[in-house]
Amino acid sequence: MLIGIFLLMKNTKAPKNPFLKKIINKLNQYSYGIYLAHVLILNILEHYGYYWKFMNPIVSVPLITVVCLIGSFSIVWLLNRFKFGKYLVG
Repeated sequence: MLIGIFLLMKNTKAPKNPFLKKIINKLNQYSYGIYLAHVLILNILEHYGYYWKFMNPIVSVPLITVVCLIGSFSIVWLLNRFKFGKYLVG
C-alpha cells in the first residue's frame, strides 16, 4: 500500500494553494518524527479503548488516522520548539 501511495504522490503536481502547500511542506519536514511518534499515539488511543473496533471500521479507521496524524504532528512540532528537539525527532 505504501508503494502505491508513494507513486501516487510522486506523480501529482504541487498544489497552487499556498496554505495547502505550506501544510504539505510541514508534513514533509516532520514526516520522520511523525513516523516515530505515531506508535505512542496509537498506544494511548488503544489504552482508552479507541481502536478500529470501537465503532464501524469505515468510520473508526479514518477517524483514528486523522487523530493519530494530528497528535503525532503536535508532539513533533512541540519537540522542535526546544533547542535540542530536532535531534530527538529527526
